[in-house]
Amino acid sequence: MGKQNIKHRVLPRQESSGIAVRQTVDGYWQVDFQREGRRYRKAFKNVEDANLYRIGHPLAQRIIQACKALACPPADVRFAYTASGKNIAILQPLLGNSGWLTLAKFTVTALDAEDWLLFAAACDDGTPLDPDQCQRLFSLPAEESPQLPLPEPPALRAQQDAQLAQHQAQVLVRLTQKNTNLFESEMAKLEGWASDLKESLEHELKDIDREIKEARREAQIAPSLELKLDQHRRIKDLEKRRAEKRRGLFEAQDAIDSRKETLINQIQARLHQFTTNHEIFRIHWTLA
Repeated sequence: MGKQNIKHRVLPRQESSGIAVRQTVDGYWQVDFQREGRRYRKAFKNVEDANLYRIGHPLAQRIIQACKALACPPADVRFAYTASGKNIAILQPLLGNSGWLTLAKFTVTALDAEDWLLFAAACDDGTPLDPDQCQRLFSLPAEESPQLPLPEPPALRAQQDAQLAQHQAQVLVRLTQKNTNLFESEMAKLEGWASDLKESLEHELKDIDREIKEARREAQIAPSLELKLDQHRRIKDLEKRRAEKRRGLFEAQDAIDSRKETLINQIQARLHQFTTNHEIFRIHWTLA
């Protein structure tokens, strides 16, 4: 990124975990952070001016954790649809409207923790927004009003709480379906493995039985005692192989049964879920 001319007069700075984020009066964002004992400063205005990091990048994770720790009091935000030059069909019906929007983090903990970001929003007249509309709002440039919004009407607050509860229930249904699909898929693999193994070993056992039968026939018609002894030695070796194959089949079936038991226990553990809900921010929005 090339150097940017950053004005010294900036808006108030938000700082957490060694990362400071501030917005300059000319619309640039300035990020100060430390890494491996060195100080860095990045400045950007549009996506084209910024470095894009994958979500798992250490710096991206650090910024996300820092932003999650910031206090976000209610704010009045104006989204600039007309000036953006974008054509977003699902936002066009909202043009000229305003309302309230909430973003919450819903965490489901079982064997591990999964975080879900859930939107709930409505226009001032009570018309609800779907999550896709909420998400697309944040693809637009926006400005925060210096004035705090008026208190949210209780009816709209209750409506958004109901929306979030509905979204949370949908998440739990999706997770249940995910666990069901996982169980059925893994169980089908184990059943298929057991069936293939059984068929393969049974085929080998039939071949050994056929060889034993042939060796016994050869022993009966052998013209000398030496040849008879050779055939009986061969029979003993084949019977030993047959016993090993049968033992291997039983051991493999025991291993499969053990893996089935482990799978059942894992899925049962996933059913014991603990949930938490944390409001990240709540804003009064206007789409212009």
